[in-house]
Amino acid sequence: MLFLCAAYVFGCAFRSFLPRADVQRICLFDTRLSSVLLGRSVATVAEICFAAQWAIVLHTLRHDDGSRDDVERGVVGHTADSDRGMLLMVCGGDHQLFGQRHRNSTWAVAFFAVAVGFTRLLPEFDGAVRAVLVIAIVGIAGYLAFLLTVDVPMYLARWRANVSAGGALLRPLEGLRDITTRWVVTHEVSEWKEE
Repeated sequence: MLFLCAAYVFGCAFRSFLPRADVQRICLFDTRLSSVLLGRSVATVAEICFAAQWAIVLHTLRHDDGSRDDVERGVVGHTADSDRGMLLMVCGGDHQLFGQRHRNSTWAVAFFAVAVGFTRLLPEFDGAVRAVLVIAIVGIAGYLAFLLTVDVPMYLARWRANVSAGGALLRPLEGLRDITTRWVVTHEVSEWKEE
């Protein structure tokens, strides 16, 4: 968990120090570190680590009562098949091939699955753990509302605008070259407003 957390925090810090909007190819600083390829690669590793943390938490809540037997059997720290499924879904959806709207839709499905898992676990816990589960479910509901009403529609509208403006899809090698070489430095608030 510590390694996964460190990788996630590093990814967030990297993207905070070198802000960029990948789809629009805009950034604040003119440096090779602002390339979309590098930024998405760092974000992908961070997001996979984040998903792995959720899978471990779900697995631990389902299988670990904290007893010595669980540790000796090797239950603690290993993910079950369904927990791996969530991780694989995020890994499969977290790349630029399908675009930002699909990637964020994948996060919505993944967190919906986490909320369902937490809801199913509620009857098994009392006290502080139950309260934390309820808070997490409410937080996830808020996150899902944001994704479905703000984030995914924003990326969908951008995609539709690009298509209606005659924007052409790039071939794989053209796309790879584009995400490694093209970025526009801008400090205009209007360019960053939606982000």
